[in-house]
Amino acid sequence: MTSKVDIANLALSHIAQGPRVTNIDPPDGTLHAEILSQFYPVARDIALEMHAWKFATTRRVLTPITLPDAVTQWAFAYQYPNLVVRPLALLIPESTDDVSGAREFTVEIDPDTGVQIILTNVEGAVLKYIRRQDVPERYTPLFVNAVSHLLASFIAGPITKKASIVESQFKLYASYLQLATGSDMAGERVHPTRDFMPDHLKVRGTTTGPLADGRIIR
Repeated sequence: MTSKVDIANLALSHIAQGPRVTNIDPPDGTLHAEILSQFYPVARDIALEMHAWKFATTRRVLTPITLPDAVTQWAFAYQYPNLVVRPLALLIPESTDDVSGAREFTVEIDPDTGVQIILTNVEGAVLKYIRRQDVPERYTPLFVNAVSHLLASFIAGPITKKASIVESQFKLYASYLQLATGSDMAGERVHPTRDFMPDHLKVRGTTTGPLADGRIIR
């Protein structure tokens, strides 16, 4: 199983650095571990933010709070959940579809408390979001490789002092991120109605389906 230390040592290997670290949380006392402990959370969160990874996407019913007096264009206010990397959608409670059930919302700072809040016109709102997944055992192999290259691009500067290594590692990160997102999306659930094709259309060898006005080509 992959651990934070495994990802850290993989990043070191990308820039041809040793020896291996034994811990980064907390650091094991070596200079490399100190640098890795500083940049690992940054690299992890950036990579998580870039895609709605299956291992990090979740949803929860939001906790309502008092609507700030200064807010007049929204009907409801909610606590901003902990560990949110990026909100994906705000849904009505009876939603059966993440597209048709999505509603407008905004994230702002509560003028009274100074903390983030969610504003919307939905009562009993559900937030779908990317969670700060900090259990590397749940990462996919391609995500591990991508985040290790991003981490390598961050630590290459202070460790090697070579801009060329920073640039090359970031390019590798971008390449592996594309592979990782493609692999993650490959298992997406097919929409049961939108992607349905009647047998008579399959036989005719056409991919034409419902028209914009609701008519069906037969």
